[in-house]
Amino acid sequence: MSPPVSEKMMADLTDYILSRMGTSFPRERWAELEKKIATAAREYGFADSATCIEWILSSRTDMSQIEILSSCLTVGETFFFRENKGLHAIVELAFPEIIHAHTGSERRVRIWSAGCCTGEEPYTIAMLASDYPALKGWEINILATDINAAFLKKAEAGIYKDWSFRGVDPGIKEKYFLKAPGSTFALSPSIKSMVTFAPLNLIDDVYPALLNNTNAIDLIVCRNVLMYFAPNHVQSVIQRLWQCLQPHGWLLVSPVEAPLIRIPLFTGILRGGAMVHRKADDKTVPAAVSKTRIPKLLGKHSPRKCRNTATVVGKPCPPPMLHRASELYAHADYDGAIAMLKDLAELPAIPAGVFQLLSHAYANKGMLAEAEHWCLRATDADTLNAANRYLTAVIWVEQGRSAEAMSALRKAIYLDPGFVVAHFALANLCRRAGRHPESRRHLRNALHILESIGSEEMLPESEGMTAGKMADLIQTTSAAWGGS
Repeated sequence: MSPPVSEKMMADLTDYILSRMGTSFPRERWAELEKKIATAAREYGFADSATCIEWILSSRTDMSQIEILSSCLTVGETFFFRENKGLHAIVELAFPEIIHAHTGSERRVRIWSAGCCTGEEPYTIAMLASDYPALKGWEINILATDINAAFLKKAEAGIYKDWSFRGVDPGIKEKYFLKAPGSTFALSPSIKSMVTFAPLNLIDDVYPALLNNTNAIDLIVCRNVLMYFAPNHVQSVIQRLWQCLQPHGWLLVSPVEAPLIRIPLFTGILRGGAMVHRKADDKTVPAAVSKTRIPKLLGKHSPRKCRNTATVVGKPCPPPMLHRASELYAHADYDGAIAMLKDLAELPAIPAGVFQLLSHAYANKGMLAEAEHWCLRATDADTLNAANRYLTAVIWVEQGRSAEAMSALRKAIYLDPGFVVAHFALANLCRRAGRHPESRRHLRNALHILESIGSEEMLPESEGMTAGKMADLIQTTSAAWGGS
C-alpha cells in the first residue's frame, strides 16, 4: 500500500512551489495538485506520490526539482495564431510605432515571447513580422523563453502535428511549413532562424540583463503565464517586464490577464476587441516604482567593475560625478548616466571604467553602434581587461557578428580562465554554430569553476546573478539542449 500524502507534506510542497515558481495552490486546489504530482511520480519512476514529494523537497539540486514541477504543473496547450485579436493589435498598433521609434537608428527589432511553451507563439510572431511590409530588410530578433526544458526542446525542433494548426488558415501551413514524416510539418528555416530559445524562470532569474538578452526589448508577449502566479509575484514580474522594455515598448498579455497590468506602468489601448499595453513614460511613473530596477553591471554586485571605477590612471577619480553616474545607471536612467559620463570622457586623465560604463549604458538602450564605439575605446585603454572583451562579444552577437564574438570571448577566457559568464556565452555561440563538443566543454568548464564559488556569491558581469543561480541556468540549458 502506498504511503499517504500528509497535510504537512502538501503544505510544504505548496510553499516550495510558491517560492520557486510563483504558482499558488491554496488548500481548495490540493486535490488537483495531488493528481498532477501522481502523474509526475509515474513519469519519473517513483512508486507513489509521497515518495515523489519527499524527493522534490529534499533534492539537493534545484534544477531537478524545477524540472519535475514545471513538467507536471505547466499547461502545454497552445497553437499557432492563438488569440488572434491580440496579434492583430500588435500588427496594427505596436509594429508601426516601433518602426517609427527606430527611425534614424539601427533597423533592428527585439521581441520577447516570455513563457513560449512549445514554440507556436514566437514562431507566429516571426511569421507576422516576416509578412509585415515595413519590416522588410530589418533585423528581427525574437527571444523565446520558458521554464520547461522539454517544451524548449520541442520548440527548437520546429516540427508540429495538425493539432497545432487548428483554426489556422491553410495558406499559412503551405507557406511556412514542409511536409515531414509521420503526418507532421517542419517549419521553414527562414522563420526558424528568427527565434532563439532559452530557459528562463520569470520568478527567479535576473532580468533585464545583457546576459540573457532581456534588455532593450521593443515588444514582450507574455500570455497565459501571469494567471498562474500568486498576486505578489504577478506585480513583481510585471514591473520587471516594464524595466526590460524600451521607452516605446509594448506588452501583450492574454485577455484574462489584462486587468492585472498596473496603470502607472502601462497605458492600455483597446484595438479590435483586444487590449495591448504601451510602456508609460518614466516621468509619469512614481519614483518608488521606477527606482526599484535591478542594478546592472556597475552596481554593488560587480566588484571587478566597482574596483575599476575607483581610480583615474595615476590619480584619484572625480568621485561625485562618477558615483552619481553609476547611481543613475543602476536606476536605469541611461540618458542621465550617458550625459555625465561623456563629460568625464573629455577629462585629460579619464577615470578607468568610464568608457566601459558608457558602453553598457548604450547597450541597454539598444544603441549598439555607440555601445561598440565606447567598448572598443575601453579595450584600447585597458587591453588586459577581460570584461571589456566580454561586452564587445555581447554587442557583436546582437549585430549578428558571431565569428568575431567567439574570438572576443576566447580572448576574455584567455585573460581570465575563471570567467564563468564568458564560458556560458561561448557555449551558446558554439552550439548555434553546430560545434556541439566545444559547447559542452565550455558548459562543463563553467560548472567546474562554479564548484569552487559559494552559491550566494555574485558573479562578475552577470548583472546580479549568483553562482547557484548560474549553475541552475547551465543545467537547465543542458537539459533543454538534450545533450546536443
